[in-house]
Amino acid sequence: MKRRGPIIGILVLLAVLGGALLLALGPPNRLNLYLAQLLGNKERDHIVKRVIFKEHDFRLPAYVFAPRRSGTFPGVIFCPGNLPTGKDTALYVEFCRRLAGRGYIVLSYDMKGYGETKEVSNFDVSKDLDFVGDALAAVSYLDKLSIINKEKLSIIGHSSGGNIAFAAGAKDPRVRNIASLSPGDFDPRRRSPRAKIHYRNRLAIGLGYKMPMEYYDKVVTPLTMENYLPLDSSKRVLFSNAGLESRNQINFAKRIFEIIKVPKEFVMIEGAEHTYGARLIDGNKILDPAKIEELVNAIDSWLRSKE
Repeated sequence: MKRRGPIIGILVLLAVLGGALLLALGPPNRLNLYLAQLLGNKERDHIVKRVIFKEHDFRLPAYVFAPRRSGTFPGVIFCPGNLPTGKDTALYVEFCRRLAGRGYIVLSYDMKGYGETKEVSNFDVSKDLDFVGDALAAVSYLDKLSIINKEKLSIIGHSSGGNIAFAAGAKDPRVRNIASLSPGDFDPRRRSPRAKIHYRNRLAIGLGYKMPMEYYDKVVTPLTMENYLPLDSSKRVLFSNAGLESRNQINFAKRIFEIIKVPKEFVMIEGAEHTYGARLIDGNKILDPAKIEELVNAIDSWLRSKE
């Protein structure tokens, strides 16, 4: 009986320390990432560091995933799609973690209005909601790191992030490799008024702000992939689709892929949905790691190929 006092005291201390840890790490999605790194990374083949870089006057939080060894490594910018959890979305964390374990420095960031950058009330939407500009700022940040092999800089994006990656990679001469994973058709000329409203409402879920429709074309036109063709001959391109995606989405990606004239590769992950084995409703659940592994293996193989 006499030992209960010290035991209770220890339990209370652990509870206090646990609460302090929660406060220090912040939102639950970020806590999930840090605990995964501290407790779940049994291979211990990579590390993660939280950084901040700037796009004009905006501070954009990011994660740098890096191999747990010394040397210089190929750099990869990862562009998230329009999801409220941004870089902390489970699919993106798992993808970047696995790619870093294969020997890449991977920068994944929050676009303005997503993840930790929720202060959209300060936006001048007509000029500040520039998703491609965010990606170009990420390229500049990663390019300055001394551990980056600057001759092998790549950019990868998923969903609308695939369009962003394609645009930024086409515009920036520092980028050699461009991978678009399940990109979408955002050409305003092909979208009905109803489709435009639907996408505006999807943006609002992430941004917490319903963009006035008069800004739609200005914000979305930079995501139109045809605008960046033809690509410079120095570029290499990979397109990926999930086998269970809509026929319209797959056909769109194949149509763009066919008119690209630089070295290119198309990968189909059969049996996967748009989320490649992850659940994006809450942003924090991996349902089928094998699909993400298959995707990462395909990208790793492509990045290591000569042409």
